[in-house]
Amino acid sequence: MKAHDRCQLLVATALDFDLDPAEQRLVDRHLATCSTCPAVAQTLASDAATIAALPRAIRTAPGGPPPRPAPARRAGQPTLRLVAIAALLALLVLGALAAGGELIRRLEESTRLALNPSPRVPTQVDTSRSQDPAGPSAGPSAAPTPPPCVAAPTIEDLATNGGAWAVGCYGSAPIEGIGYIPFGDGANACEGWEPQWLACPSGSFLATHAGRDAPLLTYAHDGDLPVVRPPDGPDSVDGQPLNGHFARFTGHFGDPAAGACRAVRADAPLFNDRPALQRHCRETFVVTALTLLVGADVPPPVVDARWTVSAGQAALAAPPSTVLQSIVEAGGQWFVLGFDNSEGRSTLWRSADARSWEPVSTDGYAPSRIASDGTRLFGITGGDPSEIRTSLDGRSWTLTPGLPAGAHVTCVATTGHGVFAGGGIGIDAAVWGFDAGRWVQVDLPDAKGWLGDQDASPALVRGIADLAGSVGAFGDAPAETGFGFGLARLWHSKDGVTWVKAPFPAADAASAIGGLTRSDGISTVIVGSKVNPIGPASWATRAGEWISGSFPEAGRVPTASLIDLVEARGVLVAVGLAPTQTDSLDVVVWGSNDGITWSPLSSGDLNGGFVNDLVSTGDGRVLAVGWQSGTTGSERGPAVWELLPTAGT
Repeated sequence: MKAHDRCQLLVATALDFDLDPAEQRLVDRHLATCSTCPAVAQTLASDAATIAALPRAIRTAPGGPPPRPAPARRAGQPTLRLVAIAALLALLVLGALAAGGELIRRLEESTRLALNPSPRVPTQVDTSRSQDPAGPSAGPSAAPTPPPCVAAPTIEDLATNGGAWAVGCYGSAPIEGIGYIPFGDGANACEGWEPQWLACPSGSFLATHAGRDAPLLTYAHDGDLPVVRPPDGPDSVDGQPLNGHFARFTGHFGDPAAGACRAVRADAPLFNDRPALQRHCRETFVVTALTLLVGADVPPPVVDARWTVSAGQAALAAPPSTVLQSIVEAGGQWFVLGFDNSEGRSTLWRSADARSWEPVSTDGYAPSRIASDGTRLFGITGGDPSEIRTSLDGRSWTLTPGLPAGAHVTCVATTGHGVFAGGGIGIDAAVWGFDAGRWVQVDLPDAKGWLGDQDASPALVRGIADLAGSVGAFGDAPAETGFGFGLARLWHSKDGVTWVKAPFPAADAASAIGGLTRSDGISTVIVGSKVNPIGPASWATRAGEWISGSFPEAGRVPTASLIDLVEARGVLVAVGLAPTQTDSLDVVVWGSNDGITWSPLSSGDLNGGFVNDLVSTGDGRVLAVGWQSGTTGSERGPAVWELLPTAGT
């Protein structure tokens, strides 16, 4: 069912029944951003009023008993609900609002509705208005008892109980709390209502967690609150956009400007019901102050997901000595590449859902890693020199020219500025762009390695990432003095053509970088490992400065090194390796919403193995491939893992 259809059916249902909180939030969110559904909601409200005005027809058989008074009926009578929904279905099929109105007007028996036709179709109790003392106090027709007021309401309290409840409990008193800003800046603009910043439907929210759409990693509660900001309200903090951050907020309901709310166009919802529009304005939360949170002040993620094997050695029909190296999506299919260490050969599998796999014949081609631009596969082979081939189906591969003798390719990545390959030439780091079917080397500054009489310290690009409008590359290179271990090195390009050496904290220069991404399109986040002290590490940008991340529980895996990083639904997931007391390796997993404060996540079925590649899918899943030892009761051999919600979430 389309989002419009779902919303309109819920609007019709709300004529008779209270929606549950999740349904109400769906309606609120959709009506706040949709250009057509508010008009449908207004039409249904008008039809309901027409029904209420029709005379009741009571027929009796000749000679029969006199009619008894009809029993009192709630606004939630099934008859009207079914008629409204039937009218709406007809509207959806015929594509005309008039059809819905005409069908509803054919009803012969009706009852009067208590309906508040606001743009959001609220169903919560308005505790600021007293109940009718003459009305029944118990039984089916009794008004619902409003939830009790709480001393320090959370976003979940405000979102679940509604603006009417909040106005009744707190009036216009300031309310403070901590919330996540998933998108929008709180500024409203529309035609038909004044003042626009308060009366227009909100497209911004304060949420209790960073992953809004069925997240795998959530925060303490589930619920979000539509918010607006006054003309002089905050639209950024310290130059940082508001979206994608946790913030400490101050705001209020019952804004004084609510008394001035009015509709100025005849086609605007609530044009003839100014009291309802003013009530809507009073029940809207106005944000007056925001302070962005970083580090330990950011709420840690609550784990409600674990790694589960979705395909193992038996499902892949592969020898236990096969290790999966890469997983990518191309042309609507998933591809996994494995390498059999005992046989020295590669195997490629494909899948429509990344769960059921079938082998693909590569016509003798044996890449060591694969990448994708969404349409084509890129196969990387080792050797001297490396070579890169492309394929549309995984079967037929075409060599791409341009790599020079001595080229060593470690990675291929797709960005907003094209496809790039990274690695080195001899002892120097190198990046190539894919231009008109061939590889063209870019001018990469500060990419020279060091070569002595008996020793060498090469420079190498180990990864490339799309940074939401720019391109980043990471790797290592020797110190300016030449001899020594490789130091962490970053390069950056705004257009994919001109590259610069990016700054990196000097105190952490001896660290190793394992992953690079752009979080929420705002902050650049890096994960890896430090050498002083040894352990997992991360860095994230805030207002142009690098902030080193914290791992509060790293003491249990002090020598862990993070090797890959992805973002899924606003949550950062990093995986790494840690040596065990038996000289083997265990997988460690960490989660964060800002790249600064990290919490350990359950490694689940990853235990006893290692991960070579990590990806997030378009529907928010996180997938990993590698090898499992079988020490935890799982199969020994290649594995595809998936991060799945735990039972009951």
